[in-house]
Amino acid sequence: MSHESARPMSVRHVEAIIGQPRDLEAPGIKREARWRPVVRFLLSFVIAAVATGALWLRIPNDLLGPTDIVGYPIFANFDIFRYSYGYYFIVLLFPTVATGIYLGISWRGPLRRLRIPPLPLFPLTTVPDHSATGDATIEENLDQHHLDELSLAEPSLGSERMTVRPVASAESVPADAPASLLLDSFWVGARVALPVAALVLECSIIQTGNRHVPTLAGIGVGVVYIAAVLGSVSIIQRSAGGGHSHRHRHPTTWRSEVARVNSLLALGTVPLLWFVSQSTEVAVGPGPRIVRYPWLPWWVAAILTIAAFMAWRRGIRKTGTLAERRAVESNVLTWIIGPLTLFLVTAVLPGALGTFSAFDDAQYLASPQLIFHHGLLPWRDIYLLHGMLQDVLDSWVGLLTFGNTRWGGNAGIEMFTFPLGWLTIYAFSAYFCKRNRLFLVAVSGLIVGGLLMGVNPRFIPLPLVLILFDLVLRRTTQRWTWLFMGALFVQVILSPESILFVPCLLVVLLAKELTGQTRRDWSAAGFPRTLRCIVAGLALSIGWMVYLVLTGSVTSFFSYFIVFSSGHVLEGGVPTNWPVYTVSLTSLYWALPSILWLLTFLRVTVKLRLRRTWTTMDWVMVASAAMTLIYFPKALDRADAGHINEAVSVAVPLLILWLIELLRMGD
Repeated sequence: MSHESARPMSVRHVEAIIGQPRDLEAPGIKREARWRPVVRFLLSFVIAAVATGALWLRIPNDLLGPTDIVGYPIFANFDIFRYSYGYYFIVLLFPTVATGIYLGISWRGPLRRLRIPPLPLFPLTTVPDHSATGDATIEENLDQHHLDELSLAEPSLGSERMTVRPVASAESVPADAPASLLLDSFWVGARVALPVAALVLECSIIQTGNRHVPTLAGIGVGVVYIAAVLGSVSIIQRSAGGGHSHRHRHPTTWRSEVARVNSLLALGTVPLLWFVSQSTEVAVGPGPRIVRYPWLPWWVAAILTIAAFMAWRRGIRKTGTLAERRAVESNVLTWIIGPLTLFLVTAVLPGALGTFSAFDDAQYLASPQLIFHHGLLPWRDIYLLHGMLQDVLDSWVGLLTFGNTRWGGNAGIEMFTFPLGWLTIYAFSAYFCKRNRLFLVAVSGLIVGGLLMGVNPRFIPLPLVLILFDLVLRRTTQRWTWLFMGALFVQVILSPESILFVPCLLVVLLAKELTGQTRRDWSAAGFPRTLRCIVAGLALSIGWMVYLVLTGSVTSFFSYFIVFSSGHVLEGGVPTNWPVYTVSLTSLYWALPSILWLLTFLRVTVKLRLRRTWTTMDWVMVASAAMTLIYFPKALDRADAGHINEAVSVAVPLLILWLIELLRMGD
C-alpha cells in the first residue's frame, strides 16, 4: 500500500492490530459477568467428556473382520484399532460435542449469552505479526482488501499516520539512568559472551577433540577475544574523539561500536570450523590407534567465511544508529553463532556399533549401494520404504565422508543428519520468536539437554516448508509462492508419506483467503495465493510426470502408495511397550500431539467466538495442528518409542508455536 493512499484510522483499525475483539460495545447492553462463560465452558467440557467416555465403553475390545495380513494383532487377537478409535474420540468427537453444547447453552437457557456481537463472524481480518519490525504503520499491517471492509463510520482517531511502537525496548529507557546502564551493560556482556563460548568450544575441540571439557588454551582465546573487542572499541573511540578518552563520549556511541566490532570479530568462528574438522578423530583398536576423519573441505570453509563477511558488510553499511547496529549484531549471533554452536554440541562420532540387525541396520546401507554404485533407479528398480531422505541420503553422506562401511553410514547420521534436523528446528524457532532471543536460547537448551524429541530424517525440511508458508501468507509475490510449492514438492517426493500434509497446508491457505472475503469479493482476484499455488503445483507435477514417463517409473511410483500405505497397522501393530501411566518423557510425548491439537481447536473457537483478528502465525498454527492430527495415528499403529518420535517430529513446530504463544500471553 502506498503512503499516498493512506486513509484516516478508525477504532476498528487499531483493534485489528493490537488483537482486541472486533465486536464493539452494543449500546444498552450490559457486559455479562466473567463467571458466565467460565461456567458454560466447564459445563460443556464435563458433559462432552461423560458422553464421549460412555460411548467409548461400548467399543468392542476384540479384533473383528477377516483379513489376509498376518501380524501380531491377528496372532494375539489384539484390537489395534481400539487405539485409533480412542484417538479420534478424543481429538474429534469430544471437542465437536463440547463446542456444540457450549453454543447451545449460549443460545438458549439460563446461561445464554447476554452480549450479542454486532459484527458478523466473517470476513476474518488477518494481520502480519508486527513484532518482527518494531515500529510498523497500522495500514501496512492490514491486508489491502480489508481496508475497504473496515468502515470508517466509527469516530476517527485523526488523519495523521499512526504507528505501533514496542511496549518496552532498550531505547525507550533514558540512557543516563543508572539502572538502565547496568541492565544494558549486562546485555552487552551477554552478546559478547556468545561468540566467546563458541570460540572456547572450538579451540577446546581442536586441542583435545573433547567438546565437554574446556581447555586453558580455549579459555585463553576467549579472554583474548574480549580484550580484542574492548581494545578495538577504545581505539575507534579515541580516533573519533581526537584523542579524548571514551569515558567522555556518550554511552550510546560506545555501545554502538561494541555491537559493530563484536558482530565482525564473531565471524572468526566460521573459518575455525575447518580446524575443528581437521582435529576430528576416533580411537580404534586395543592400542588404541588414532584415526582422523576430516569432514569439511577447505574451500567450503572459505566460501562460508566469505559469504558471512559479505552479508555482514552489506548489513553494516546501512547502519548508523545503535538499534540498527544491534540488529546486525543480533543477526550474526542468531544465524551464524547460534547454529554453529548448536552443530558443535550435537554432532558426534559413534563408537563401536555392536550387533547387526539384518533389516533395520541394512536398509539405509543397501539403498545407497544399489542406487549410486549399481545404477538402480528409485521407483523403477527399487522401492524405498521410508523415502529418499531416510533410506538413502542420510547415510550416503556418511559413506562418502567416513568410508563405505556400516560405521561410516552411522557416523554420517550422527554427525550430519541429526544436527541438520536440530538446525531446522532452531531456524523455525528463530524465525517465529522474532526479537525474543531468550526463547531461542531456551529452545537450544532443551535440544542440548535431550528434553526435546522429534528429529526424523524424512521430515527435516518440514520446518522450512512452514516458514515459507508463513511468507506466502504475508506476501502475494510469485517468488515466495514458487519457493513454497517447490519446497513442499521436494518434501513429498523425497518422503512420499508427506503427501498427507499437502491438503493441510493448501486447504488452510484457501480458508485464509476465503474467510477474508465478503460475497461481492468472491472472484479470482480475491484468491491470489491459492491460484498461484495451484499453478505452481500443476507445473511441478507435470514436470515430475514427464520424468516418470521418460524413466518408465509411472506405475512403480504410484504403486508405492498402494503397497506401503495399506496394512501397516495389521502388519506390525503392537500394544504400548512402556507403562503409559508413569511420568516419563515417552509418556509425555505420547500425549503431547493430542494436547496440542485440542489447545489449537480451543484457540480457534475462542478467536472466532470473540471476533478477534488473526495473525499469519495463527494460520501457520492451524496448518501445523492439522498435520499433527493427521499423522499421529502412525504412532498408534505401532506404539513404540521409534514411531512416537516420528509422530513428534511432525508436532515439534506446533509445540514451538504454542510455547511462543504462551510466552506472549504471559507478557
